[in-house]
Amino acid sequence: MGAFTLNGSDAILRSRDKLQCMQILSTSGVGFPLTSFTNYSNDFDEIIASVGG
Repeated sequence: MGAFTLNGSDAILRSRDKLQCMQILSTSGVGFPLTSFTNYSNDFDEIIASVGG
């Protein structure tokens, strides 16, 4: 493609994996809202309650 980037390949790969990115930020002390994920719609109410909603 011929595109130049200042970011290294490790940084680009880490940023594309959202779970790994959140884990890295968390261990570095960066705060972010509680987050949860489910593959099943019947878990919706439980998931919302688990994050204080």
